[in-house]
Amino acid sequence: MEHQLPPDGDWRTWVILGGRGAGKTRAGSEWIRQMVEGSRPKMPGRCARVALVGETLDQAREVMVFGESGILACAPPDRRPHWSATRRQLTWPNGAMAQIYSASDPESLRGPQFDCAWVDELAKWKKPQEAWDMLQFALRLGDSPQQLVTTTPRNVATLKDILARDNTRSTHASTDANRANLAKSFLQDVRAKYAGTRLARQELDGVLLEQEEGALLAGANLAAIGDSPQDNWEIFQFQSADLVAPGRYGLSGRLRGQLGSDAIMPAQWPAGSYFVLLDGAPQQIELPASGRNVVQYFQIGPAARPYSDYSYRKLSAAFAGNGLRPYAPVHLVEKRDGADLEFSWIRRARLDGASWDLAEIPLSETQELYQVKIFSGANLLRQEQVHQTQWRYSAAMQALDGAHGPLELQVAQLSESFGPGLFRKHGFTI
Repeated sequence: MEHQLPPDGDWRTWVILGGRGAGKTRAGSEWIRQMVEGSRPKMPGRCARVALVGETLDQAREVMVFGESGILACAPPDRRPHWSATRRQLTWPNGAMAQIYSASDPESLRGPQFDCAWVDELAKWKKPQEAWDMLQFALRLGDSPQQLVTTTPRNVATLKDILARDNTRSTHASTDANRANLAKSFLQDVRAKYAGTRLARQELDGVLLEQEEGALLAGANLAAIGDSPQDNWEIFQFQSADLVAPGRYGLSGRLRGQLGSDAIMPAQWPAGSYFVLLDGAPQQIELPASGRNVVQYFQIGPAARPYSDYSYRKLSAAFAGNGLRPYAPVHLVEKRDGADLEFSWIRRARLDGASWDLAEIPLSETQELYQVKIFSGANLLRQEQVHQTQWRYSAAMQALDGAHGPLELQVAQLSESFGPGLFRKHGFTI
């Protein structure tokens, strides 16, 4: 399978991220054979001193050496290495040797030296950074020593650091990629039981979940998406990004419509929309009230370079000052009192409204004021301003407006500095 084939090019570390049963162990065993075996059984291969590092000695021996997809199971009879239990060592007919080590004892890697290494299930090691560091100091033989990491991913700093390095290449596969070699009932049972869970994403899909839910709710992985106009952007967060093709990622675990952009977000952004990964919450640029909706001219580039530098780009744009725009109200509820209709909603705060300890969220405006509109199709039947988070549409008003059939209520908070914010809409029928 493609994920089991070594990457092309010059690299030091190859990481295979895969779900349970995706064929990671088989890939590791075949790669070690490729590195140590020559064209004939007693001909030297590229490598002669190999480190096999598992979480414990038992796991290294039972999985990497004696496992159903381990080195001994994959070796043909004339190239099968000899196992020495006392030395914890494999020796090939050509003299190449592989020693097993426990990542739980990083100091055991101090002293030996190798020209290649296979590291298994690094993401569940108890001392990942210490063991990895010791292995790097030992991987010093030959012209270009290389190492393979096979692991089911977890949100572990050491693994993420390895993946981020320029000399690392990675391949990926889900459990389903190796379904031909797995019990059919196994896949059916685990998919049925764990469908849609973080555990399934990690253990079956082999996805590195970048953010825990707590970190996500604290503002991690913030991004913007829009289709080019300055005022048409949605702010959202995502929990993980999966590489699905070169330069293309699938985002999952999304929290949409953040920072008040929920009222303008479509059900689905069209193809070709712009995606911007943010390094923090967007900040309002310094723009006087007189500058709103007036074309401004900007030069954008690295702050450390002069404006004349080739890297600077010119931009002309008119901004509405949406950082001042009130958020759309939420939880718009309709209640009937005879022929009258009572509508209520909850306001939101642009500023300092995230605390759960407040009895009432800050107003963020000089006064509490809302604009209420009633539409019949595209026709505006009524517009009013109210100072509280409720409004009664009486039978007399309905008769005066000629209101009947399907209608729509729209409510927005008003700001002295901006005007009406985004409208929350609610359909109802008279």
